Amino acid sequence: MRKGRKIADGSNTKLHVINVQQKCQWGKKLSKELENMLTISKNLDAQMLIFFSDNPIEILKDCIERRNIKNIVLTRSSADTINFDNEIHLKSDDIKIYIFE
Repeated sequence: MRKGRKIADGSNTKLHVINVQQKCQWGKKLSKELENMLTISKNLDAQMLIFFSDNPIEILKDCIERRNIKNIVLTRSSADTINFDNEIHLKSDDIKIYIFE
């Protein structure tokens, strides 16, 4: 998330942290990992959005469209998990995709 903060600052854009949990997690206690993400997001002055869906690609597409996203920052593991490059075709001059280890 810190890399995302640097990119947002450098491009004069807002930082949104998006987390998509499986639908079956709805109503359950937040995991320690998710609680840590919320704390870090708050410390980095980022808005964290948590969604519950079994289709993370559709959630991401909707967020990108509604919020006029210009930069996408992913970890390699999250990009591989959702087959980001293959499933979401956003590579245009308007949207930059950053994938970090």
